[in-house]
Amino acid sequence: MLIESGEPKNWRELEERVAQILNECGMEVESPKTIETVRGSVEVDVFARDVDTTPDSVYLCECKYWDCNVSRAAVHAFRTVVSDSGANTGLAVAKLGFQPGAIEAASHSNVSLLSWPEFQDLFAVRWLVNHMIPLARRELHPLIEYTEPVNSRILRKADQLSPEAHERLKELRKEHSACALLFMLMTWNPGRPMLHRLPLRGQVERDGLPELEGLPSDVLDEVALRPFFTAVFSHAKGVVAEFDEVFGERA
Repeated sequence: MLIESGEPKNWRELEERVAQILNECGMEVESPKTIETVRGSVEVDVFARDVDTTPDSVYLCECKYWDCNVSRAAVHAFRTVVSDSGANTGLAVAKLGFQPGAIEAASHSNVSLLSWPEFQDLFAVRWLVNHMIPLARRELHPLIEYTEPVNSRILRKADQLSPEAHERLKELRKEHSACALLFMLMTWNPGRPMLHRLPLRGQVERDGLPELEGLPSDVLDEVALRPFFTAVFSHAKGVVAEFDEVFGERA
């Protein structure tokens, strides 16, 4: 699974994106950070402490925004830093890839060699659980309330509407209930295959869900999780505004 769309534009953006994802996964992150090793002080691109493990786990990340494959010597040097610092895991994230000798140098060690997409995929589920799903539940709550089949609070307010407003409410609920249900299922089960198989359009067409074909193209065609949810939130905000207009306020 991809979290971000596109490739980082430079070395600093690669470091910032790696640090942001680890932070949103719930880790304590510093970038860059000078650490102490048995051989002296060393600066690492991204330092992350995972406080959700017992005892804490430490990740060191080396971000290689090189226009060539990372060399064996570079991996050997990073492997030494990881070992000499007592870190639990080293993650080398490269713009391109790694030379065969570099892959051999990392074998049988606690250093993983990752492309930018592989790094995202490694942390995608944890990122969803810790960051995006809690955010999505807050952002989508009004839409789900407006469209769920039985919501006594909303229904009591609906009884006070004029016949015209009540009919408009029925139309909106019919039009948007399917997508609201889809979004709700996503927020309650981040491991759902649907999130693993973006873009959504192919799934809608394959599974025969014509009621979802009216979703905006950025919701249907986005392949990365962060911009996908950004598009979902934007669509939901617009739909909720239509419901708000029926009630004259947030119901």
